[in-house]
This record gives sequence, structure tokens and C-alpha cells, in this order.
Amino acid sequence: MSPLIDESLAKKIAQFAEPETTGEWPAGRLNAVREAGLFRWGMPVEFGGLVVETPQMLAGYIELSRLCLTTAFILTQRDAACHRLANSPNALIRQTLLPEHCSGQSLATVGISHLSTSRQHWSRPSVAATETPDGYEITGEAPWVTGGRHADLLVTGATLENGEQILAAVPTKRTGVVVGPALKLMALNESYTGSVMLDRVQISREEIVLGPMPHVMKVGATGGTGSFTTTAVAIGAATRTLQEFECESTSRPELADVIQQLTDQLSMLRTDLMTAASTSMAADQLKTTAEDLRLRANSLVTRTAQAYVCSAKGAGFVQGHPAERYLRQSMFFQVWSCPPVVTQARLSELKRSPAS
Repeated sequence: MSPLIDESLAKKIAQFAEPETTGEWPAGRLNAVREAGLFRWGMPVEFGGLVVETPQMLAGYIELSRLCLTTAFILTQRDAACHRLANSPNALIRQTLLPEHCSGQSLATVGISHLSTSRQHWSRPSVAATETPDGYEITGEAPWVTGGRHADLLVTGATLENGEQILAAVPTKRTGVVVGPALKLMALNESYTGSVMLDRVQISREEIVLGPMPHVMKVGATGGTGSFTTTAVAIGAATRTLQEFECESTSRPELADVIQQLTDQLSMLRTDLMTAASTSMAADQLKTTAEDLRLRANSLVTRTAQAYVCSAKGAGFVQGHPAERYLRQSMFFQVWSCPPVVTQARLSELKRSPAS
């Protein structure tokens, strides 16, 4: 088990009901990981953070995803927001916000997909910014915000008329910020993911995380779409599915070969992820490696879930069975923070004719 997620924490997480079963925000599980110090992962020590090497961080995410995919997903969104704050050149933001977020007194989330993967085909920006004497005014819709109704802070982006972009730290109670209803998703509804509307929201210059500049998402990024973290979460989900699948095979020896091959693939993928995370690479090589690992993870988590459903037969098609739940959850990785090159490669896989 990862040093970041010990047996004690695993037991505490298991004490709370599976979020998908209850349909509720996993407050108990999030509180357990907060008390265990997971909100400090990789954050600056001077603000209460904890130094964590990348492989150790990824191992932690794999284990947390195995224990609870919903909690892990929410934590990735919180981490994405806080690492943007930590890497901001704005010293005031770091000094005023990071201590409360490292301690877990406040919860942050992120709404920046419209600057990276979502709505890039739109002729007008999803969120527009206008400069004011004191800072900026932003208006529009930030889609795909996780836990907006439970978060205290939203790190989001907007585009100026000249094409430059800003990232800003916006309190969710600010006038003009309206958290929309959660979307009805195939899975992970308990993450309360939906849109946040921004109606002439006033942003001071002290709340600017980064910018204005062209392509603000490419500056100070910590992995971006298709990063090692998203792959780690997929590996954790596949690990959990495979463990359940193995239980199905105890009295069915014909499943042994399938399980062994999937286990070998999972082991190799995890090894390759940890090797890549420990190796210094040029930016282009890092991007290509991250995309390749993510494609393999997407394929594996889906195939493992499909194999589990096949083995469980009719029972696995009944709502509430673990195989049914894991299959739906595996679809999440096909759309979550998935760069175009990974999507296209996956589509190419799907359109191939099966071997005779």
C-alpha cells in the first residue's frame, strides 16, 4: 500500500458508504483524507504543505482511486486548483490562500476545461474578460466544474478581446457567481459536476493567478490534460475492477487466463508510469509519453470492466452490481481531461475490424 495511504486511512474510508450508492457528496471520506494530510500533498512547505516525490504522489492516487474513485476525482480537481495557486507569480495569492487550503479549512475546485479541451470549437470564448480600473470583469459559463456547490474557491479562466487570457481565484460566494445544478452523468454523479455561470463578476488584480497572456494554460502547467495523474487514477480504477473480477473466478478456472493477461498488462502499465515519472524528459517527449500512457490506461480500464461484465453474465447487467458500476465508471476516462490525440487514437482502435 502506498506510504501516503496507509491501512488506517483505508479503513476510515471504508467506514463510509459508497458514494454512488448514497448519491451524496462524499463528505465523510473527504474529511478522512483531509485529516490524514492528503490536502498537503506536493504543496509548498512554508504554507503547511508536504514534499512528495512524483512517483509517490502517483502511487497515492492509484491507491485512493482503488479505494474510492469519486474521492480521488474530487481531490484531483482540488489539487489542480491549488497547484495553480502554488505556481502563481502572485505572491499575495500564495500567502493569503495556500495556508487555509493546505490545512483543508477551505476547498478549492477548478473550472478551466473551456481553455483546454471543452468548447475549443466555439467562435466566441466561453468566458469573456473585460479590463476595469481595478482589475477585470468576467462573464460567461465555466463548464465541468466539480463540487461547485461545496467549494469555497473557483480557479477559472477568461479570454480578453485581444485573445489574451487570465486565470483568476474567484470566491464562490462572490456576487455574480451562480453554481448550476449538477449534470446527470453516466457515473460519478456524487461529484456534483456541472456548470458555473459568471455574470459580470468583478476580479481584482490581487486575485489574478496568471496572465493576461496568450495560451495561459500552457504556462506553469503541472501536467495538463492526459497527464500522469489522470493515468494513475485510471490505473487505480482498473485495479479495483480486476480485484472484484478475480473474486468471480474463484470457482471458474476458465477465467484464469483472461485475468492473468489483464493483471500482466496492469503491472506493466504501472511500472511504465512510475519509470516515466522518475525520468527527466524534454517537453515534447514528456507530452508524447503522457499521451501514450493515458491511451493504454483508457483501453485497459475499459477492457477490464467489460471482461468483468462478461464473466458475471446476467447478474453483471443488473443495476447495483459492481460490474455494472465499474463499466459505467470506466467510460469516465474516455471523456475526462482527454487530449484530442488520445481521443483520436482510441477512436482508431474502436473502428478496427476484429481479428478473424
